Amino acid sequence: MQSAQAGDEVLRAILKLPPRYRSVIELRHYQETSYSEIVEALELPISDVKSHLYRARKRLGAVLSADE
Repeated sequence: MQSAQAGDEVLRAILKLPPRYRSVIELRHYQETSYSEIVEALELPISDVKSHLYRARKRLGAVLSADE
């Protein structure tokens, strides 16, 4: 039960992200898309994809910590 609740909290936190960050998180972690596929899908340079992922993870951590 707790893992389902934690999953729900993560999903709510993802929904709070700006669309540019939410899309890379969804592609990378939920659809298990490679970096090169994300680059093609979003038409972004690899450096942008990596920085969006970094910033998205950082914001998720902050949102999840604040919710505790």
